[in-house]
Amino acid sequence: MLSQLLIAPIASLTLLSQGIPMVQLPKMLASVSSSAEFDRVATPKENRPVQVAQATLRSTTYILGPGDRIQVNVFNVPQYSGEFLIATDGTVDLPALGKLSLAGLTIDRAKALLVDRYTPFLQRPDLVALNLITPRPLQIAVAGEVKRPGSYVMSAQDGSQFPTLTQALQLAGGVTPAADIGRVRVVRSATGESATLDLWALTESGNASQDPVLLDGDSIFIPTANSFDPERTRQLTSTSFSPAAGEPVRVVVVGEVQRPGPYTVPITDGNQFPRLTQALQLAGGIRQSADISQVQILRPSTNSSVTLNLWELTQNGER
Repeated sequence: MLSQLLIAPIASLTLLSQGIPMVQLPKMLASVSSSAEFDRVATPKENRPVQVAQATLRSTTYILGPGDRIQVNVFNVPQYSGEFLIATDGTVDLPALGKLSLAGLTIDRAKALLVDRYTPFLQRPDLVALNLITPRPLQIAVAGEVKRPGSYVMSAQDGSQFPTLTQALQLAGGVTPAADIGRVRVVRSATGESATLDLWALTESGNASQDPVLLDGDSIFIPTANSFDPERTRQLTSTSFSPAAGEPVRVVVVGEVQRPGPYTVPITDGNQFPRLTQALQLAGGIRQSADISQVQILRPSTNSSVTLNLWELTQNGER
């Protein structure tokens, strides 16, 4: 979807962007130079994001499914032992037992089932062991303020190390500058459990519990920040799950600007991401009738918005 920036007469300025939120700027009564530098944007301290209580996912129990490779060891009965692959129908073909459905069971429940089924054949069925050798690829969904939302397949590293939340964000292209990483929502479909995670606690204090391992079927949602904090945005761009720099952003600028229309905003002056002021400059600058005190950034991909006061930002001298 092509981004759009709308500067409405006397009413509002709006910017729609695929990678940058939409910005809406009402018209001011006071005269403002169309060539003014609106690169300095500040947010009142009381409007900055509120810290949320740190949480984590309690359930890390693995659920067996098609594609898992398991090892069954029956003490002193090698003909019943070996490695087996759970088929697409969720069953595994075991010696003496034939097809047995294991999909949807935990490792412990699957082992208990084997002990029960092997009881007629063994003197010591309690000596049956079951281990996960190679987990199946995980299907993970990522939505919200990421560069490439969608469904992803992730494999365990080294055959057993499950991927983490931040690795999934990296796979999705990284979070956008408008992301609120203090309120990341993860839903675990296997158990119905959900948690709101604070990745600021991970980046600022090294709290690894906020970067949990993922399981098959997990869904991740990155919300849009309710307010704009320039310092937080700079910190966000330096994280491991921020997108790589250097890619321009396509926007459409309409409303109270000199030259409304579509533009490609490049990376300049060593910035990691294009700036709103660059889009305004490409559009010839704002008109004197534009109100820069109520700039609303709208993001069509997430149907969310953020309101900025560019006038206050320039007065405070923040960038």
